[in-house]
Amino acid sequence: MEEKVQSKHETETQSAENPGTLPKFKKPSKNLSLFYFTSSFVLINLSALSLMESQQDRQCPPAALEDCLKLLKGERDEQRLAGLLLVTKFCKGDDLLSLQFIYNAVGVGFLDRLLRTGMGKGSISSSGSENRDAYLQLSVTVLASFCRVPEIAASNDMVSKIPLVLEVLSNRPGSAVLDECYEFLYLVSTASEDGIMTMYSSGGMKMLASHMSVLPDGSHQMELAMKLVQLILNKLSLDIISNDYLQELAVIVAAISRQFAVLHSAVKFDALHLLSAILSSQYAAPLCDSLRVLPEKDLPNYIRDGIAAIIQNRVAPSEKLQALILADSMMMIYGERWLIGQISLSELKEPIPADRCLVLVLEQSRVEVAVLLNELAQLKDEASKKSTAPAETICLKKRNVAIAFSLLEKIISLISNASENEGDPIDENTCMTVIKGLNETIGVVLEYLQDAREHGQRKGDDLLASVRLIGSYLAETPLACKENVRELLEYMLSVEGEDERSPFYSICFLLPMLCQMTMEIEGCKALVSCGGHNAVVDCLVKLIGPHGYMVEDNDRILLACDTILNLLLKKEQLQIPLDDSVLVSLLKALAYWTEGKDDPSTIMMASSICSLLFDLTSEKALLKHPNFDDSTLDSLSRLIARSMASWGQGMSGAAKEEADLLEIVTSGYSQWANRFSRKCLPTKLVPSGTSDKIGTIQRRLAWPLRKDDTHKSRNGSNFFGYFCREKAREREREREGKMGCGNFFFTILVTFSVALITYNIIISANSPLQQDLPGPSRSSLSIGVDPIIQMPFHRSRGKSRSSKRLFHTAVTASDSVYNTWQCRIMYYWFKKFQNESGSEMGGFTRILHNGKPDKYMDEIPTFIAQPLPAGMDRLPFLQSQGYIVLNRPWAFVQWLQQADIKEDYILMSEPDHVIVKPIPNLSTGGLGVAFPFFYIEPKRYESVLRKYFPENKGPITNIDPIGNSPVIVGKESLKKIAPTWMNVSLAMKKDPEADKAFGWVLEMYAYAVASAHHGVGNILYKDFMLQPPWDKEIGKKFIIHYTYGCDYNMKGELTYGKIGEWRFDKRSYGTVAPPRNLPMPPHGVPESVVTLVKMVNEATANIPNWGE
Repeated sequence: MEEKVQSKHETETQSAENPGTLPKFKKPSKNLSLFYFTSSFVLINLSALSLMESQQDRQCPPAALEDCLKLLKGERDEQRLAGLLLVTKFCKGDDLLSLQFIYNAVGVGFLDRLLRTGMGKGSISSSGSENRDAYLQLSVTVLASFCRVPEIAASNDMVSKIPLVLEVLSNRPGSAVLDECYEFLYLVSTASEDGIMTMYSSGGMKMLASHMSVLPDGSHQMELAMKLVQLILNKLSLDIISNDYLQELAVIVAAISRQFAVLHSAVKFDALHLLSAILSSQYAAPLCDSLRVLPEKDLPNYIRDGIAAIIQNRVAPSEKLQALILADSMMMIYGERWLIGQISLSELKEPIPADRCLVLVLEQSRVEVAVLLNELAQLKDEASKKSTAPAETICLKKRNVAIAFSLLEKIISLISNASENEGDPIDENTCMTVIKGLNETIGVVLEYLQDAREHGQRKGDDLLASVRLIGSYLAETPLACKENVRELLEYMLSVEGEDERSPFYSICFLLPMLCQMTMEIEGCKALVSCGGHNAVVDCLVKLIGPHGYMVEDNDRILLACDTILNLLLKKEQLQIPLDDSVLVSLLKALAYWTEGKDDPSTIMMASSICSLLFDLTSEKALLKHPNFDDSTLDSLSRLIARSMASWGQGMSGAAKEEADLLEIVTSGYSQWANRFSRKCLPTKLVPSGTSDKIGTIQRRLAWPLRKDDTHKSRNGSNFFGYFCREKAREREREREGKMGCGNFFFTILVTFSVALITYNIIISANSPLQQDLPGPSRSSLSIGVDPIIQMPFHRSRGKSRSSKRLFHTAVTASDSVYNTWQCRIMYYWFKKFQNESGSEMGGFTRILHNGKPDKYMDEIPTFIAQPLPAGMDRLPFLQSQGYIVLNRPWAFVQWLQQADIKEDYILMSEPDHVIVKPIPNLSTGGLGVAFPFFYIEPKRYESVLRKYFPENKGPITNIDPIGNSPVIVGKESLKKIAPTWMNVSLAMKKDPEADKAFGWVLEMYAYAVASAHHGVGNILYKDFMLQPPWDKEIGKKFIIHYTYGCDYNMKGELTYGKIGEWRFDKRSYGTVAPPRNLPMPPHGVPESVVTLVKMVNEATANIPNWGE
């Protein structure tokens, strides 16, 4: 029996009378299927007819459409359904006028009933549920079509349906109407603000998060979902969104990042803009935290892939700039190392190198800097000639150049921290390319500052950012662009930001460079000559004084203090023009800074500066100054007394850590005490013999800056010229007689264990080597500042001694052609300088660790050492290649046990070392002397090293940043160190974590650990050797280490990363020795390279049977 279907009038009346009930949509009659067939036949004829109709009057519907409208206006739902089915096939989507006619005809009430019935919202019979999906599909399709008319989409009727459509998407994620639902939401959200706000408030973000993580890549739904996200971001602040839907936003960002990586259509750029806008927002911090812990671990890789694709392809410059903004944001989230990682682009068959993104970002940043600085200079010039400046344009350029500068700073930080192992896959050629690019760009920035100085411009955030970049670079290589930097130093110290009333931040940015520069007398003179010493004092006063900035930044404070100390310690040579007002303001700031503080480092630093300042004045002179009073002098007297009290108490642990500063205070006191009536220390406590030391103390602290600071006062990197820290503070030594009973027995156990291990090694080269190391502790110890040892005073002043302390030079090598020709050249120059004035070079031994003699035994004194037992240099379970340098410690163990060594000291050297002048015995006071390597970073790998250097052995800073070569160390000390060195090397090689962390420098770390384990400290002596082409001058250096290739064009320019027109690279002679009379380098090549080639040529010309 056919069901009765309500008319439109009856249904709407019922709905109005019972607003609490949903209107019921009745199932069509059984004859409706026949009607559908008939309607299709009619549709064909109507469609053909519509093609012949005149379109002159578009205000009236065509005749064919008029017939459909009659159906839509019918009283029965069967008629309206038939009409809708017809119009979905008859009306084109872009025919907005027809859509408006149809919408008016069908009515809002019917559309609402149709949608709700399709959703199962109404009370329908079970038989009606069979067509529910069809009703839903029809309703959503029609609604999406109607919303192509902006007026319809913006209507309240459509906005009110957004929650229903969101419900459809949430309950039916795999529905066939997915496209239509997304299209409806996008069109309604675009048409009015109410639309997007309704979607957001109805849970649209939750729906998008759940869908976007599973939608097919590049699908229409994904594209519309991304557009909806963009609309929400345009309407609402990221701060609001993060507060409401933080986790959902993180999931959405992860989904967009994948589209950014895998797509190669316009959607890729949509993804780029979205990611850039989200991650660079000032409110992105909570989101960034969520992204770091997101289960989706591929997000960083996706974005790196996408950025690489954008930068290396021909796209608009604006898109590349967006890619740089995104790269900067990613490094803020994941650190600079995010730039390094495997890139897999779909159009490439093979993945490209892991450091490619680094190079791409660097080169694009350099392009942006060059272009933007040029444009800024032109705009400023134009603005100075007109009454109004293009402020908006200039502001935009400044923001963009700031992004490029930020990226360059991060790359500088990355390269300075990079080490060539599996953890940091940056090869040598890439480093050369990066440094060449940085050098050139720094030159461009210096030219920009030069131009600004000539135009009298000293205020501007762009100028301040330029100084910041220069400071960041010079913190790593203080001698770079030396002449240009010195010429611009006064100007750079005077640069102000837009909101500054006087220079402050520019001085802060340059402090790391100034601290290093003032280590040398020439640097001090350059700073004083331009009045920079006053600028540094003013900066420190602002940092610590009562009326200053009071910035909570100990790193900058200590750098400023260090710079001032460096200047004051050289006051006899400098004649520093320090005004009374400057001196008084600094003293008052020191008094204010230390009042009520108990931190030993602060007390000692302030009192040492105060002591040096007191030596420049007197109590009478100070009290005459209008801004200085008794209370300040009393405060400073108490400061001096507090610092010197530690001496009278037998040196507390904290004071001992600051022993060099204490020496400055006590030495100075004896010189100025008679000019001050306030006796802050009894005369009997002043140690004798210290009054003449103050002029000889050359001190430098290496205070590590925070991660987010602009600069780092740290070891300069190998590729930045190997500017290493001088040791400036006495290392804390264990006190004799203070150890407890437990420690005593532990020491005995350690000594016995090492002896037993050594004995087992010596008696059987074929037996497995003992790997156990004393101390099970693996916990870490946080140390804020490295204890640093300075070059001894007598050595730095060149004092002679009555008797020589000879050392024996030992070089480990294989019998390969490559090692052999290097050893022959080294031995030639050893003999040349052995007996010259100032030399303490004793005997020489080549330790040949291949186990059999070669034909050069008569030419070079040689000891035959057995190689490690087969397989000991390999890790079968890791399938690693042999690590031949593991033979080095084993060779030293054998040599030290079996050879008759006359000298009391050993110089451990390598075949690719060339001695350039007589070497004295640089070690002293039971300390070894070693060259510091920037890539040996014990603090960075503390968690790994604690396996081999437990906490009870001392702070991790007891491990020096050295390798085993070049090192001068006592023979007896080395006999203790060598077995431990070998066992630690083998243990590290078998430890996957250590092997991965240390890579090719593993045995260098092992030596540093073994040296610290036996309490053998080292003087870190940066003038021990130089490494061309990065070190350009011989200077005071003793050894040339030619491990890096030297490639130059015929103009004398270093061709970083390219084979030069002229080159010298030891690796070119792996199977054959270099010929005699190598061509000399072109004019303009640095002295270090020229000297190296001359020395190679002289050696090969005089060594018999060379090349045979």
